[in-house]
Amino acid sequence: MTPVRPRLLRLAEWVAVGAVLAFSFFRGLGQVSFHQDESLWIACSLYFEAAVDEHFVPPEWFREGVRAARPADAAAGSEGAGDGWISRLTWSHRYFSLDQPPVARYLIAVARRLRGYTVADLNRPWKYDLGHDENVRLGNMPSPGLLDAVRGFMAALSVLSGLFLYVHVREAAGRISGLLFVLLFSTSGYLLVHLRRAMGEPSLLFFTCLATCAGIRALRAGDGEWSDAPGGASRRALAWLAAMGVASGLAGGSKLNGLAIAGAGVVVGWCLALGGKGLALRGSRLAFGAVSSLLVLGSCATTFVAVNPSLHRRPVAHLSAMLELRARELAGNQRDPRWGLESATRRTRVVLRRTLKDYTVSKVATLNALLGGLGLLFLLRAAWRRTKEGSGPGAALALLVVGLFTAVPALLTPVDWDRYYLYPVVSLTVLIAIGAATLPAEVFRLWRGEEGGR
Repeated sequence: MTPVRPRLLRLAEWVAVGAVLAFSFFRGLGQVSFHQDESLWIACSLYFEAAVDEHFVPPEWFREGVRAARPADAAAGSEGAGDGWISRLTWSHRYFSLDQPPVARYLIAVARRLRGYTVADLNRPWKYDLGHDENVRLGNMPSPGLLDAVRGFMAALSVLSGLFLYVHVREAAGRISGLLFVLLFSTSGYLLVHLRRAMGEPSLLFFTCLATCAGIRALRAGDGEWSDAPGGASRRALAWLAAMGVASGLAGGSKLNGLAIAGAGVVVGWCLALGGKGLALRGSRLAFGAVSSLLVLGSCATTFVAVNPSLHRRPVAHLSAMLELRARELAGNQRDPRWGLESATRRTRVVLRRTLKDYTVSKVATLNALLGGLGLLFLLRAAWRRTKEGSGPGAALALLVVGLFTAVPALLTPVDWDRYYLYPVVSLTVLIAIGAATLPAEVFRLWRGEEGGR
């Protein structure tokens, strides 16, 4: 057992870090610039009531594919619905029930209900073909109190995400790296905007952090932790991998790109199968790898379907329709000269500039690339050496794998929208913090002629 005093000191450390994060994310919350999509996200939070309180039964949840959700349906409204404007659902609302994952909208609904706001208090969805003043006149702008209530909840989720990431970075690379990460995370103009808006990014990052935590626990269990009986490590590792799958399903239920975390869970499972010390599944590591993959993917898919009533009937067909619509939207937006990135050359150039310069704290691309590269090398070395030493790769490997599976797909996006860079920006922030913290120590060791660190 950990002595009482060190445990108290660690708790005090976490409280202090949480206080710093809370100060940054709650200060000036009302000054965050309004994004029109916040109107849609808040308006469509009515589907929480639809799913939980059963104000109405389908048909909006179970439209047969994308083509059935046509603008002509808007005039007809929703038959058999409850009171309030929930009875006047439009095509845009059906779009967000059938073709968009709903978890972030559920959380937005929880946030407003905690502050006493009901469906009757909701704004109508933003109309992009009208100007700002006209949308306000039509009631498409959330009230200041409603917007503040939802943003406060998003800020709380982001504080928890920052605290989780601090713990992960600290475990992987030391306290100094963790503290530097907190400094960068809490002063990033990019993150302080996108992780406080009433949209899907705060929920996406929060469940990603939970998935990373579960992956770290699985790796620890696979190295024999808590293994008090034959096969004990196997069972513990599989339980944590199942939890990682659930978290990835919730992340994907916030935004579709969160589903990539399930791939990270599969890799973690096979890393355990190949290198874990305490694994025993009828003596077969191959069996463990196969079972862990099925468990991660199965728990992810089950969770993703369970939280989205539109997938309860014909889940394969409706998921295909969801992905088809997203592909069409991206293709249409890619052709727009204002933000489309049609050529691979332009996409690479823009993505690198946004990630390495525009959306980082220092705004110095060369420095960010250097420190990020050093951080990446440190994590690779730490995972390898700890595996060789028998202590297990733990947080270093989990950060690497989750970062790879989430950031790389985001770098391939054909649309230059700032919020689409959340994953690579967060991953780079982690790497920069680790690189900046370890560089002086590595230079000192080289100067002393010592062998590299851990």
